[in-house]
Amino acid sequence: MFLICALAVLCATALCSSPDQQPLPGDQWRLLATVAVVLAVGLLAKVISAWTIRSIISYQQRPELALQWFRRAVRVHECAWLSAAIFILFGVGWSQLVWSNWEWTELRIAGELLVLLPIVTPLFMSWCAWYELDCVLSGTPIRFTGLVRYLCHQARFYLGVAVAPVFLVVLWFDVTQGVVSLAGSAVARVWSDLVGLVLLVICYPAVLTLCWPTSPLRAGALRTTLLDFSREHGAGVREIYVWQSTNRSRNAAVCGVVPPFRYAFLTQALLDALSPTEIFAVFAHEVGHIRHGHVLRRILCLVTPLMIWFPVRPEWLFETGAPPVSWQLALLLSALVLHLATTFGAYARLLEYQADLWAWKQLMGRRQNAYDAWLEYVQTLQKLTPADASSRRGWLHPSTDQRVEFLMGCLRDSTFEARFNRRLGFVHVAMLLLIALSVARVCLVG
Repeated sequence: MFLICALAVLCATALCSSPDQQPLPGDQWRLLATVAVVLAVGLLAKVISAWTIRSIISYQQRPELALQWFRRAVRVHECAWLSAAIFILFGVGWSQLVWSNWEWTELRIAGELLVLLPIVTPLFMSWCAWYELDCVLSGTPIRFTGLVRYLCHQARFYLGVAVAPVFLVVLWFDVTQGVVSLAGSAVARVWSDLVGLVLLVICYPAVLTLCWPTSPLRAGALRTTLLDFSREHGAGVREIYVWQSTNRSRNAAVCGVVPPFRYAFLTQALLDALSPTEIFAVFAHEVGHIRHGHVLRRILCLVTPLMIWFPVRPEWLFETGAPPVSWQLALLLSALVLHLATTFGAYARLLEYQADLWAWKQLMGRRQNAYDAWLEYVQTLQKLTPADASSRRGWLHPSTDQRVEFLMGCLRDSTFEARFNRRLGFVHVAMLLLIALSVARVCLVG
């Protein structure tokens, strides 16, 4: 998920670069530098994949050792890709080359695709490398048709989820720019942008159902039980989709701010591994996210840096003679990536604890015994994660051990939950206060 968010931020930054700038000198050298960096990132993925395959062959008895190394290497590759994209955008000035040097302003859509090309090309090269490894793990032969299907699936998952919304937002800005310019007010521009973002947030779950390979959960007792539970607690889940994930992860998710566009997703691997009772526990966790408004809260946390930045934008940072727009984009991009990697991830992990607590209480109401409900929920959590990964924390999720420890604290100490809720409430108040002050400044100053 971090890769998806980082990709969306990079694409938005690239597409929002102003085409009204002076041509850059040495465009041929800049083009060569871009090609060299893209090839280097792709070659790194090939080396990682080849080394992992060789390690799996060498350690046939314990291939998990090679996969542990592979997961760490993939993080290094993601950092390399992110660094390369930032270098291409701001060091090379790729957007400026496309718009000013090569004058693609008349072909707006084609120019935007060309701007995104050096950002997404390393991803396709890495997916080709990961496909070889996936074939080795699954024991299937490497075929061109299989590679094409794999690339299409990855493109739908990453590019469809990350790039398509960015394109829609940019299109909205282009369409409304002429109307807003007639008003001649900065406040009108802000409100127009907010309307576009709100529409995107509302309709985004429908985009996911198109981009992800999904199908509705088949009719039966399980579907009836889950939908009845959703209606009973006012969750408003419109449909439950089975997500055919390629990484065989046992996962579930819910998205949608408003009920007409609210969907739940269960991976096929989760349905295959868990019993109906355990699937209900996982679904209760997702309903807990809805009951506590976590979907909207995550969105607010995600856009908080933007809400703070645009009203403030300290001009003294741009007195070095560098183009102000480039510096603003570079600083904003750095702040967003840092926010995603640290603050947003930590906040999302707190929300997972709260959803765990809500789901446990629902099981408690059915079992009429706190410990039995706790044990049932903990056993379900442990089935979702391999035994050797129970202590591994994710970007948006605490480790299984941390989640079990949190629930044990609630079970043993009657004041534990109240202290946690006060801590989370303070975070919510601080976040809303920052957003309110930023909006007030825009409305008052203009």
